[in-house]
Amino acid sequence: MTKSFSLCIALVLTATTVNAETITTRFGSLSINDENMLLFQGKSLTPTIQGNNSLSVLGTYPLKNSDAVLIQDNGGTACPAQLYFVELSKKGVKATSVFGSCSDLVEAKQTGEVVTVTMPGFMGPFEPESEKEKAANSTEIYRYTAGIVTEEKAKVPQKSSENTSGEWHTVIAEPNLVVRSKPAVTGEKLGNVPHGGKIKVIEKTDKTDSIGGRDGVWVKIEWQDTTGYAFDAFLESMDSQDSAGAK
Repeated sequence: MTKSFSLCIALVLTATTVNAETITTRFGSLSINDENMLLFQGKSLTPTIQGNNSLSVLGTYPLKNSDAVLIQDNGGTACPAQLYFVELSKKGVKATSVFGSCSDLVEAKQTGEVVTVTMPGFMGPFEPESEKEKAANSTEIYRYTAGIVTEEKAKVPQKSSENTSGEWHTVIAEPNLVVRSKPAVTGEKLGNVPHGGKIKVIEKTDKTDSIGGRDGVWVKIEWQDTTGYAFDAFLESMDSQDSAGAK
């Protein structure tokens, strides 16, 4: 009877180990146990990271002297998804504070030592419908570098139907916006307008497109001595004061 009972305990422990998700990095392993808690080398982090309904691993990003792991906490009532970066190195492990828009539609991209996280804006269930609609049509951008997450101050509209002719606009594309000879990605490249550059929209075409997860239309633009076409989902209209200063 004692042997049988001991065997049952061993089987339960084995099943728990198998079911736990393990993330292997160059500097040790992270795991998610059956209580939705994130562990490093089998021990909980300080402060603790524990999921509401579950934890998900969205990606592992090798950096020069460390590995960064993007973790998503799923299932909150007011906020369906929250994010953490956990960085592992020879010095140990550390996690960022929670961040994100509460949306679970997450895109992450690594460029050198920087990981950029992009997601739609999100408002909680108790916000006015007008605010929810405004947030749903926006994008939030977070950048992770050197163990720190920074957020873009302005929300970037996914659709730019308000771009009208004769108005000045600021380029919000990273790292630049391509100007082409015709309203299509197959058009010849005429130049690159850097992020933050200012261009003038001459007229809107009837050519719609979807690029980089953004829907918009191609517009004819003027930039320096160049006239060409650009995708308006990567443009942000300037107010009248800025427009006057851009001329």
